[in-house]
Amino acid sequence: MSNKEFNICPLCNENRATKKSSHIFPRFMGVSIAKTSDGKRKGFTIGEKGKVRVSQDSPKENYILCPNCESLIGKLETILANNLINNIKNAEFLSEFSIEQHSGYKKALIPTIKNKDLKRVILSMLLRAYITSRKEFSNCKLSPEQFQILRKAILDEDYTDVPMVILTSTDENYSSNFYCAYSSGDSGVHLLWINDYWIHIFFDETNPHINQFPAVLLREEEPPFIGLIPPKNWEIMRQDFMKTMIKLNSK
Repeated sequence: MSNKEFNICPLCNENRATKKSSHIFPRFMGVSIAKTSDGKRKGFTIGEKGKVRVSQDSPKENYILCPNCESLIGKLETILANNLINNIKNAEFLSEFSIEQHSGYKKALIPTIKNKDLKRVILSMLLRAYITSRKEFSNCKLSPEQFQILRKAILDEDYTDVPMVILTSTDENYSSNFYCAYSSGDSGVHLLWINDYWIHIFFDETNPHINQFPAVLLREEEPPFIGLIPPKNWEIMRQDFMKTMIKLNSK
């Protein structure tokens, strides 16, 4: 998508998309993407032909949103930051959650955030990955119907629940320094990998992959929940996913 200052904002479809430096993913997640264990800022993106390049900031772009929509998303991101992302690896904070043990992973119920708020901000990430013209997101695709579902959900105009699975590692020191948005045409799954979070988004309830992690398939339950994956299993998943992305972008 070509983004110019005089374009109409694709989210509200009313105002001019004049906002500069809109982050595709929340800035607070981007800082962790680009920060290594030695305190230096360094992340990685996989571009065309599988080329991996170093990045020192999370992805952003001019003129993809209007200031009003940027502000709306910012408020949702603040809820996410304060009630989950900034504290999920803190043992004292995690002790407030109910933890259930399942085969190969755990399920953490999160009473500090509402289901709809959690999903609206995640769906805003998918929408931004779709509308950006940055080449590393060229594999993020949505049908016109899916795009309208995202718009209405984010704006809370005609909210339709979208099932999703949210996974993270149980290792409090883990950081993948990796981000990606990918839509699988074969399986119909939309995937977001943002540092230490892997999110599966389903628009089709009949999708055969929807039950890969059945205990943490989030529909309209309150409180919402996420899946906690052991570090060893998480690293295997991450490496397999990166290999798939490099192979895909090498074509």
